[in-house]
Amino acid sequence: MTGLFIMRYEFIDFSLGSRWTLVATLLGILAPVGFMQAIGGATGPVFMAQGKTSLLLKFGIFSTVIYVLAFILGSSWGVVGVAIGYLIACVFVTIPTIYLAQKSLGLAYLATYKSIFPSVLWALLAAAFVSLIKEYFLLSKVMFIDLTLQTLIGGSVYLIAMFYLAKPYFINIMKR
Repeated sequence: MTGLFIMRYEFIDFSLGSRWTLVATLLGILAPVGFMQAIGGATGPVFMAQGKTSLLLKFGIFSTVIYVLAFILGSSWGVVGVAIGYLIACVFVTIPTIYLAQKSLGLAYLATYKSIFPSVLWALLAAAFVSLIKEYFLLSKVMFIDLTLQTLIGGSVYLIAMFYLAKPYFINIMKR
């Protein structure tokens, strides 16, 4: 998601053309939504496995109301307003969802955030590196080459950071 966020304008310009710039703006708004849903989406099976489907139903109704209100309020500002409303609604839905799942599992509230922090850090490091390369070093006038280089550089930085920063975790896993 961070890679697509950083390269959204170039990606849309290359894949759809310059007339689709609004889609790049929407990607910029919705990329954080994808990140939140990747984390919050895993909570449904937790509730089902623990036999708390009534809680899942109630929270589903609550979420639906929040999303519909966000869409209605955002629609006054067009498609960008709807996307922003959806982003805000996701924040208001994801945080309590994770909290309820953690409480249901008996986990400390910060446990989930502590476990995902390294991945977020690596992604932000890769995004910062790609942004710097994009801004100061990419001299190609061929968009496909620039996109390919940015993707390879970002992926490489992410993997290298993951290996070096998470080395103790890998060593621990290999010992088992």
